[in-house]
Amino acid sequence: MQSDIDHPPVQSSAPESLDLTPVFTSAISTLKYGFRAAAALFVAGLAWSALAGEEIAAHVTPIEQIPAELASGTPMAMVDLAFLTLMFTPVAAVMRVGVMFLQLGDRRFGTLSLFVLAILGASISIALLR
Repeated sequence: MQSDIDHPPVQSSAPESLDLTPVFTSAISTLKYGFRAAAALFVAGLAWSALAGEEIAAHVTPIEQIPAELASGTPMAMVDLAFLTLMFTPVAAVMRVGVMFLQLGDRRFGTLSLFVLAILGASISIALLR
């Protein structure tokens, strides 16, 4: 069905022939491998906890204590690390996408990506400081 209204062309800050395949591939691979790493850490932490006969923790270990907990052999610290990985994977994906947009010359979407990154950073900061 054809519309009777003519729409003005969309103005873009990027060249018309911009190939976004590398941007999409980069975002997908960052999210895919980040979530796979988080899942592996989560399963490994639960398996380690089961083998050690430890109960699942009812609380989350503070970020600054996770390395010491891992070094001392606390299995649930690996589960906490899995949750941190889940939390920071989208941040890494948005960073990669934003940088790639800027490298491709698309300032609008590069800037929007950095704005989203700022919102994610503020949200994570609020969550961690609570």
